[in-house]
Amino acid sequence: MNGDNQALHEFCLRWVEWSRTRRLYAPLRPKNILLRLREPAGLGDERDAELDVALNLFNMALKAYPEGRSKQAFMAFYLGHVRPIKRAAYELGYSRMGFFKAVRRVRENVYAASHRLMRDREQV
Repeated sequence: MNGDNQALHEFCLRWVEWSRTRRLYAPLRPKNILLRLREPAGLGDERDAELDVALNLFNMALKAYPEGRSKQAFMAFYLGHVRPIKRAAYELGYSRMGFFKAVRRVRENVYAASHRLMRDREQV
C-alpha cells in the first residue's frame, strides 16, 4: 500500500467507527431502573459520533455510490469485516486481487466525490 492509499484506508477505518455510533445528535433515552440493574456495566453504552464534516460527506457520497459488486466488496471489507478474503472474493465473483482492487476503486471514487461535495459546500 502506498502512502495515499494507506491514508485513505485509515480514513475509511475512522468512517467505520463513526458509522457504528448509535447516538449522533439525539439525547439518550431514559432507561427504567430494572433494565439498568440487569445490564452488565459498559454494555449498551451509547457513544457520541465524532462531529467531522469529512466523515459525514464521505458517508453521503458512499450512500450515493451506485450499487454493484464493487460496492458490496467495499461494504464487506470495511463494515462486515469479512474474513477470509478469498471466500468473500469468490462469493462476489472476484479473484483475491480483484477484490482488493474493487475495494480500492470504491474507496478512491467515494473519497473524491466527498471532496467535490466539500468544495461545493464551501462555495455556497
